[in-house]
Amino acid sequence: MPGAQAKSARLHEAVASFAALIHESLDMERVGANYMAAIAPLIQANSYGMYLLDPRGGRPKRIAVNGGVDRFIARYELAAYAQDPLLRYMTRTREPVHEGQLFSDVEWQRTPLRRALTRRNQAPRILEAPIIVGENVRGVLFFTRRPDDSPPFGDDDVRMLKTIANHVCLAVGHALRFAEMKVRCEISEEALQLVDVPLMLSDPAGNVRFSNRAAKLALRSADEAVRGGGFRDTFLKNLDRLAAGHQSMAAARVASSGSGAGSSGLVLRSTVVPVGEPVVATFICRDEHDEAEATAARPVLSHRELEVLELLTQGLQNKEIAQRLFVSTNTVKYHVKRIYRAVGVASRTELLSRAYAGSLL
Repeated sequence: MPGAQAKSARLHEAVASFAALIHESLDMERVGANYMAAIAPLIQANSYGMYLLDPRGGRPKRIAVNGGVDRFIARYELAAYAQDPLLRYMTRTREPVHEGQLFSDVEWQRTPLRRALTRRNQAPRILEAPIIVGENVRGVLFFTRRPDDSPPFGDDDVRMLKTIANHVCLAVGHALRFAEMKVRCEISEEALQLVDVPLMLSDPAGNVRFSNRAAKLALRSADEAVRGGGFRDTFLKNLDRLAAGHQSMAAARVASSGSGAGSSGLVLRSTVVPVGEPVVATFICRDEHDEAEATAARPVLSHRELEVLELLTQGLQNKEIAQRLFVSTNTVKYHVKRIYRAVGVASRTELLSRAYAGSLL
């Protein structure tokens, strides 16, 4: 009895270590590496691994595999997965399964999977579990044992694998969402690079997180007085005004030390971007000394269109704007199209860039 208790305590500790390690994983590569580092004490197997399943029905993508015979793994990845009755069963039931739950030994030897995997008389013992993310089976965990020197998988293995799979499902879900967020960030950053309005993104303390190419070019073409302390002081002054909460946009001029087209000053217009984490967008504009000329350059928008534009700059979607203005969503879409046409833009990103730069409101 004491021996059984000690074994149970070691197993409990191994599960806790596995859970801690798998949940610290941020991307799929790390999920696979941490899974391999902690799985061995939990289920006795000659080989084990993790795959993601292509939602379009393509080959399973190997995340991590350890042990086993290379030919066995290569054959499975090439074609045998399509004949895997365990994979079909667990995809349908969403439960772990081993071959002994579906087939007798004789039946298991006659399966197409056995013939696809090995020319030997005996097929390996197999235990599998689905990786479920949301409503979909996104991957599979597998374990194999050689029939000549290992016992068949049993109910204890299935119960343990269910615990393992629960942790892996959460970790894989987080990693896939992280990958999607990373792609969206890369797309957004590249889109901001293409916008011809000079833009900086910072935190409220003034730590710059992003500057697009147009912003870097504007600073390079400015004179030394603008590029030096004057720019930084003006930038921080805008942030202080925003922090005071008295205005949604702050603007200030960075004076030039000289004259001529190559030494014009700049105007910094800063506004808080309505997202979860505080982000300040600062648009860098050439100093417009002729206020009449600057006003004349602005497109003429109706009072209602200006209201819609103001709500767009606050990050509201069409449905939210409709609720705020007590009109239909189709009416909002109509005003947005008219604003696009009047301003001469083709997307909401371009429109908001112009609005935040101060040329519309």
